[in-house]
Amino acid sequence: MYDDDKGASSGLGGLAWYQIGRWSAEGARRDQELAQARRNQREGRRPVVVDQSYIDALAANRDDLYRDAHHYHHELQLANQEIVKANSHIRQLSGDIENQNRTNTRIRESAARENTRRMQTISYYAGLDHCLGALLKAAEDGKAKSPDYQELKAIIQQMRDAWFHSDALIDTPDRLGPRIVALMRALEQ
Repeated sequence: MYDDDKGASSGLGGLAWYQIGRWSAEGARRDQELAQARRNQREGRRPVVVDQSYIDALAANRDDLYRDAHHYHHELQLANQEIVKANSHIRQLSGDIENQNRTNTRIRESAARENTRRMQTISYYAGLDHCLGALLKAAEDGKAKSPDYQELKAIIQQMRDAWFHSDALIDTPDRLGPRIVALMRALEQ
């Protein structure tokens, strides 16, 4: 009977000890939760309950954003390649424009030299025409034997020969002009 009483008391006692241990564990767990809640409150954190559908939507949105970012990154690479090609084409066109500008400058300079040459030729022939007119009039007046006539005729001949053979004037009209004008005036008297 003693064993039975012991068994009966130990069963009830064991159950009591089990219950006390469970309460103690629950109390410790509650104390830990309370301490964690106080820490979270001090640090500004608070527990949140989130629905799984919201997490799934965030994950789907993240995946969409990743795909979009990948697409735009690819598009940006293609655009950068086009920019590199365009810059290369612009450099080539700039070089072509610069070459054309140099060519145009050479053409303008050549045209200016040719224009100057033509103006000199016109001036030369106009002066020559006046000189020949003066020689013709002097010859008609019987002055073909005069030294002024001979000197003017020699100057005109030298200028003509120099012009046709060397493609340049024998002297500048400014320098010869006064002497030629003096000879023409002497023949007119």
